[in-house]
Amino acid sequence: MFTRLRAEWHMRNTERRIRKHGWTAIYVGDFRTAPTWVYTVGFDDTLNQPEIIVFDISQADANVMLWQAFEELKAGDLVLEDGKLWVEDEQARMVWRKVDPSQIDGADGWFAFAVERRRRRTGRAFGLEAFQLVLADQQRRLPWDDGYDERLRPLQPALWLPARDAAGAPAAQAGR
Repeated sequence: MFTRLRAEWHMRNTERRIRKHGWTAIYVGDFRTAPTWVYTVGFDDTLNQPEIIVFDISQADANVMLWQAFEELKAGDLVLEDGKLWVEDEQARMVWRKVDPSQIDGADGWFAFAVERRRRRTGRAFGLEAFQLVLADQQRRLPWDDGYDERLRPLQPALWLPARDAAGAPAAQAGR
């Protein structure tokens, strides 16, 4: 009973934040264990844009990045495209990847709250779209590049691959 009440309270609180700001973020994990991720809820209906997910990033950094993405999408300055570079400078390299639908609706529940919210709003859970912001390693290599730091692979699942392939896909298959 308390689990259901807590879930309802969380849903109402989320709806309040979306009404106030246009979106909210759901943080999953404790940043000490892998994977840890954050995803948006509200881009879908507020901006008519895909939701965004990013792995292995602190809540403070995620907030800055997701607010920037929201503002850029809202202004029309950002168009989400699979493989499109978003940030590239001496400190960071980030690329957008379209999340495979099997990863959105799959058993892993990467977007569980967003899917449930969509079901409540539209009567159907399927059809949600999302993009993953993929972060490069310290040498600025992305997961599909030769020499990518394999220790980081479990921290940033390849959601652009179908769910059945993502967990054990070799680096060569994780590419475009």
